[in-house]
Amino acid sequence: MGSAKALLAYAEGETFLDHIIASYRAAGVDRAIVVWSESASRDPRVLHAIAHPLTISLKTRHVFHENPSADRLESIRFGLRNWNGESSVFLQDVDRPFVNPSVIAALLSCEECTDFAAPDVFGHAGHPLLLSETVSHAVLEAPTTGMDFTLRDILRPFQRTLVRVGSMEEAFFLSININTPAEYREYFPVPESVNELVPA
Repeated sequence: MGSAKALLAYAEGETFLDHIIASYRAAGVDRAIVVWSESASRDPRVLHAIAHPLTISLKTRHVFHENPSADRLESIRFGLRNWNGESSVFLQDVDRPFVNPSVIAALLSCEECTDFAAPDVFGHAGHPLLLSETVSHAVLEAPTTGMDFTLRDILRPFQRTLVRVGSMEEAFFLSININTPAEYREYFPVPESVNELVPA
């Protein structure tokens, strides 16, 4: 059986999802929408994690995408539709777990930020992204049905701001995403029974 990425161990007693939510809470973000795949609604491990969150002080809403074949962009749009917020919003991939409060705070405090902001990872946009309200609406309203669109395509007309992070090491870790067991083992101790990763 595979492991939902959000529930992989980040540290003892802390999952990827726990760490990510705690990082946003520490940076002063007080609400989150967590988008799960449709199949996760039948996974007892996921339901247990939702029922017993370690980071309960952050107002977190969990939503399950009805479309089992939804791609990343459609999952983002689904999350934004459930957000109902009139403010900037972070996009955080659960397979990029090395976010920390200082990176989030740097994005929040950026005074020169334009349509959207991202950490500066050696001259390229890292993650997470901070979208303005204008860009969030554009993502929702883009006519992607029947088109081979990605989030990058939608963001292309907008002005991007790269925000410097604390150190080269910090920037390096923001470039890492965990998609395979080998990548997980490279950065985390892992039980031998973990032999497959499935999307959350």
